[in-house]
Amino acid sequence: MILLNNRKSMIRFYIIMLSVLVVIAFAGYYYLTKLKVYQSSLNINKVEEIDTFYTRSIYGDYYFRVIDYDKDRSIIKKFINDKIYPFFDEGTVFVNGYYSELIPFKVAIGYDFSVLSKARFTLKNFDLPEKGDLVTEVGTVSEDNNVYINQVKNFREVYAKILATQDQTYFEQSFEDIQQMIREFYPDINHSINVEKIDKSIFYDSIKTSINNLNINHFKLNYFKLTQVLNQKDWEPNIATWTYGDSDITFKYRRKEPNKLLRNLDELVKSSNNEIVINTISINSEYIVPLYFKINKQYHTMTSYHMSQDGYLYVLKMRADSTKTLITTMHDFIKIAMGIYFDDKSTDKWYIQQQKEIKKYYSLILEEKLMEDLPELDEGWANQIVDFKSNNGEYPNEDLYENLKKEKEKKSMRNKVKNYFYKITD
Repeated sequence: MILLNNRKSMIRFYIIMLSVLVVIAFAGYYYLTKLKVYQSSLNINKVEEIDTFYTRSIYGDYYFRVIDYDKDRSIIKKFINDKIYPFFDEGTVFVNGYYSELIPFKVAIGYDFSVLSKARFTLKNFDLPEKGDLVTEVGTVSEDNNVYINQVKNFREVYAKILATQDQTYFEQSFEDIQQMIREFYPDINHSINVEKIDKSIFYDSIKTSINNLNINHFKLNYFKLTQVLNQKDWEPNIATWTYGDSDITFKYRRKEPNKLLRNLDELVKSSNNEIVINTISINSEYIVPLYFKINKQYHTMTSYHMSQDGYLYVLKMRADSTKTLITTMHDFIKIAMGIYFDDKSTDKWYIQQQKEIKKYYSLILEEKLMEDLPELDEGWANQIVDFKSNNGEYPNEDLYENLKKEKEKKSMRNKVKNYFYKITD
């Protein structure tokens, strides 16, 4: 009986040992195979967890050209006979060289499912292969312009998103597609997944002014903030103003152009010393408009020109406090410029007429030298009017002109009397 019990104990012992060995063998095999998988994964450069589904892709091209003008006309002198050269007007500007590039891009619209209960909308830029013939360089473009060229080139990512967010239909179709996908992939929990619905207006800041055919609807800015806008029929020198620290961007009306063809804007931006001109295209609310930017590197300014369809010229200008600020915030300026467009209505001329009156009396005041230390009238006269208002409490007009004239006469009479008594005492 004892022997039988010992034999059963031995059998139980062997069974237990065999089970332990099987477990160890299985665990060892699993460990080794997993280790092998990890080792074989050393050749993988990147592993990406797919939690974003793209439902739409928008393709387009971003084009820009940077023009470098011949500052001292040395280039043109090499090709023109000395006897012919003097016949060119003093203001004639010659091109030293230009660099242009056409960059294809792709923007994907989709939803991020990293948090399954909340499907969040997402936009992603994809760089497409560039062909060599899409880059053109003619003549010589100064190397010190490269930093500006790079900033304009880098704007393609913003431009792609502007193009992708122009049409509300894209968002509506993407919303419907993702809901259908959820119903198919997550039938058990599709009712508990909240899909973010997008309105294109969230990407833009729309600015209303009281100029009837002017529209300002720009992509959201990173640095500048809107601080003033013309929103009622009271004339102001700046239609809109944005500020960032000591830097500002202003939008002003300049004049009526006799030739209202938009393609002739390039004649207005011909450059001089320390300036380069950038040409690109703006697409806003189905309006496709050529854009010209002038950058003055010495004074840290950037200017763009905008013309209504009936020929009224407006100017957007940034004055940066340094070269670094100019380069850093350049994308904000381009966003605003691309957001300015005019519809086909005729311009309501109330603003133009009031400006003409104010400028007329301001000019008279300067000619009469009614104010001391007032700078000469130039393209920055609107800024000078701001100073004038701060000193006199209102803008120049006929009544103010007459009052200033009387004050000048009184001052002149006092000086005459004072000089007369000085002579007597001498």
